[in-house]
Amino acid sequence: VENTSSWIPSMALPLGIGFLRMLCIHPKFAHSAMTIRTFSRLLSTRRAASDWIFIEGVTTFGRHGVFEEEKRLGQKFVVDVKIRLNLLAASRSDSVEDTVDYAKVFATVQRIVRGEPKNTVEAVAGQIADEILSDHEMPEEVVVRVAKPCVALDGNLKSTGVELRRLRDPP
Repeated sequence: VENTSSWIPSMALPLGIGFLRMLCIHPKFAHSAMTIRTFSRLLSTRRAASDWIFIEGVTTFGRHGVFEEEKRLGQKFVVDVKIRLNLLAASRSDSVEDTVDYAKVFATVQRIVRGEPKNTVEAVAGQIADEILSDHEMPEEVVVRVAKPCVALDGNLKSTGVELRRLRDPP
């Protein structure tokens, strides 16, 4: 019988506990030292994070837009950021080293919105998301919402904007 202990964990993670139970009772895999408890522990440590950090309503002046007037006069932008990561260690340690630095994320948002003018809010939001993922190791996903509350359109509306979602590339 071939050695399956090296590929079983990598196969099992996406397939779940039902697959693990089947492996543990199947005669072909009876030689494996892996048990349901071992697989369950493996699954619980590799599970995707469902915790979120959010920074909402960062209101900053910028000069982004398609029209020259938008770049010349500038306008207010409102940015919301959500960061998905595993906060288990931070919730137990009460240490800022186990989480994302909120002040650094806030400074990144302000620097980009106040910075070099871009034609689209898509480009602004994309740069924010990309920099958060590159500056911090822990986030698995970033959602950035950039709104222009004072948009130059003929009619009544609250705002226009974009919401981007970026996932960390696998290593």
